[in-house]
Amino acid sequence: MGEIRGLESFDCISYFSKNEKVGPDLILAGLFWSGDDSYAEKLSKIISKIREKQDVNKIFEEFKNFLRNPQFNVGGNALYDRKSVIFNKPREIFKNTEHSNFHRFRENEFVHLSSTKVGKSSDVSKKSGLAFLKFVKIEGGEVTKEKVWKARRQIMELYKTMTKNQKIKDYFSKVEVIEKVMREGLGGESYKLPAYYKLFGYLVPFDFANFEGIFVLSRARLFERKKTVEELLKELKKEEGKWNDFLFGLEEKLIEELLEELKKLSNLEEEALEDLREDEDKLKEFLLNLNGEVLEKLKQGRWKDILSDLKDSELREKISKKAEEEFINLLNQAFDKEFLKELRKEWKNMTKEFIKGSYPDLISGVFLERSGTEKAKISYGTFSVPNKDIDLFIFYENEFANGLKNFEKNLKNANTDFGRYTGNIKINIEKNMPIERLIPFLEDLKKMDFSKPLKKEDAEKLLFSLLYFAVRMKNFVENIRKDKKPQAILLLLSADVRKDGESYPFWDYFRAVYDFFSVPVQTLNRPTIEAFLKYNKKEIQYIYKNLFISLMKDLKMLNLEYEGFELSEEDITVYAVLEKPSSGFCYDRSSMEDKPKKHYLLEVYRIDLKKGKAKVGLEDKFILLYGGVDTDTDRFRNWIEERLYNNIGFCFITAGKMEDSYVRQIVKSSERSSEIEKKSIFVEYRELPVAYMSEKAQKECFVIYSDEFNELKNKLGAENSKKVSLAIKPADVKSEDKFMLDNELFYHSAVQIFTTEGQGWEPTALYAIKKDLFLITLLALSQYESESFQTPYSKLNLWEKKKSIQIVINRNHQDYKISLNTVLYEMLYLISKIPVKSHENTGS
Repeated sequence: MGEIRGLESFDCISYFSKNEKVGPDLILAGLFWSGDDSYAEKLSKIISKIREKQDVNKIFEEFKNFLRNPQFNVGGNALYDRKSVIFNKPREIFKNTEHSNFHRFRENEFVHLSSTKVGKSSDVSKKSGLAFLKFVKIEGGEVTKEKVWKARRQIMELYKTMTKNQKIKDYFSKVEVIEKVMREGLGGESYKLPAYYKLFGYLVPFDFANFEGIFVLSRARLFERKKTVEELLKELKKEEGKWNDFLFGLEEKLIEELLEELKKLSNLEEEALEDLREDEDKLKEFLLNLNGEVLEKLKQGRWKDILSDLKDSELREKISKKAEEEFINLLNQAFDKEFLKELRKEWKNMTKEFIKGSYPDLISGVFLERSGTEKAKISYGTFSVPNKDIDLFIFYENEFANGLKNFEKNLKNANTDFGRYTGNIKINIEKNMPIERLIPFLEDLKKMDFSKPLKKEDAEKLLFSLLYFAVRMKNFVENIRKDKKPQAILLLLSADVRKDGESYPFWDYFRAVYDFFSVPVQTLNRPTIEAFLKYNKKEIQYIYKNLFISLMKDLKMLNLEYEGFELSEEDITVYAVLEKPSSGFCYDRSSMEDKPKKHYLLEVYRIDLKKGKAKVGLEDKFILLYGGVDTDTDRFRNWIEERLYNNIGFCFITAGKMEDSYVRQIVKSSERSSEIEKKSIFVEYRELPVAYMSEKAQKECFVIYSDEFNELKNKLGAENSKKVSLAIKPADVKSEDKFMLDNELFYHSAVQIFTTEGQGWEPTALYAIKKDLFLITLLALSQYESESFQTPYSKLNLWEKKKSIQIVINRNHQDYKISLNTVLYEMLYLISKIPVKSHENTGS
């Protein structure tokens, strides 16, 4: 076994491997890599057995014993080579291969850029622009469920106050009753109950975000629903005690309503009472078939007797049934497409009123309008992929076994029918296998409750499944390298991402594995698989092209054309480095003073700019482990120093604060730091959600320069900063019917904000070249990241924004709390250094 010692030791990261005693609130890492030689050797032996495809259950038993018992000896040989700490780049294998090109969307299709200014409130109905809404009475900072509940209640009350539509007014009056029952009848903190928090989110479907210390609206979910009424009811009734409490509260509210109706009846003349007694339909509606004796008691003012009758067991059953019926009717209304259309129309009018300042004590709004079209534009681009047939391996969940032949036949048909749109690359289906060959415990994972920290046995299965999958992906890259032929994987999953509760909450971690190894992998969920089985040509044409673009992953390059950018006459190469921090570790959750430590994944993209043309592709990847227990930190520093030539620039982008950036620290530690900084720009990335976007604004790419962005922040009351920003509102999806409802897009992109220290990128001659170089870099990177042919942008995928699954592992009777996101970085780092035997084949 080769040398595995890290560059320096870091005590906290070795607490787990050394079985140190820790406090109950300490969040740890170091489960897959800590700089401990003997610990890593044991892990390497387990990985070797996975690689050799030994019995899965026996390997899993060894893995569990290894985690649980510090003294456990793992049998077998460990293969490990510290020098092989390299990122395997499948694209490099085909660098000198002939390539095939195809247009992302259409030839000569461009995105035009427009500048902006903070508009007048009176212009919101006339101008093309964006609206942003701040909730004045709700503090910024962390977006808690309590704050979201409060904001939704505020919107509910505003709808009732502002609308002239009686149907909408009546709806929110009923929602108000439901909200009060949940808030007062379910323990006082109903926002802590997942099913009822979700219920209120369906009744008042609005989401929120924090932006620089203010609480803003992020999305109005007034389109289609991801759940059916029946599915939501099933979830609510799952916890029987809470459902009974909720139903009892609804019954009590209905009784109150009935008493109010009875009071009204008591003021009627005798003749009117007789008429009402004969009007059976009205009696059924108001009194639930209560008999004439009640009216006699009513005339005598015997209210206690009436209340007693209403709570009689037989009558109570009728009331209970009626209360549940009315609740279900309300849910049906909340899910009704026509009613949602009315809510959308009303919300637009309300948004305009907020911007005009009609409710300044509750919601303040700012309108950012288009100030003019700039001469700059950028094309949708042309993809370039290796001009070689692709061998495809299909892994499927059991439910698709019977339809597999039909799926394969239609996939081949799609390749024949629409291959001309994807470079005429032929796809050969090499083999199909159950997905358990890649993820041994998938069925168990699907049954786990990820809403709370996983049970110890579940955590072990999840970790082992990820480890097993990661070794398979590493093998797959080695096969591509050995055979010098593109190979790809399709994963057929039962998940339906359109429905709540049917997506896989753990899948982001598996996606991170194949993304890291740059393996051509694409998942298909149930609706897409069903579409292939039906094979509607028009629909499949869209699906197939997006599938192919996604499948090519890092094998592809993107060639763009641009005009109107003031750049240097000389050719320029920019290396854009995305810094993706892991979740925090080595901190005590009960301490406000502890600052979390982090690992980092760096993705490097190369953007070549030459006389109106840009070429974009993935260049390299690095995993940097905290405390110097890796070898990649020096490798990354050397990588930068080797590229300090003329016409080379670096753009470092992080999701956190730049003062916390590990990349910035590495640059400062270089002996050539001053040279690097002159060629670099260090950028913080975040997003500002758009509350409303005019139809014209959907089609354009807005560029917001520092002055306008600062004015926008000031109007919203956001925190002041001396840093300068460049913000981009990307052009939205091409207006295809499948992305729209009633001529409206389902989803609007957020404003992407890039902030730096130093000189800003104002549209002036002095900074024009620097500003335009940065702008074209961001646009080119965003274009490349998008895997949809209709979408000319992608949000930057920075892991810090994702909530991590928490796990608990017991080692020698000591519980260790660990963030899954953190140890995934360590797992990928370790596996990237394990050599794979040349004769191995992933599909065997």
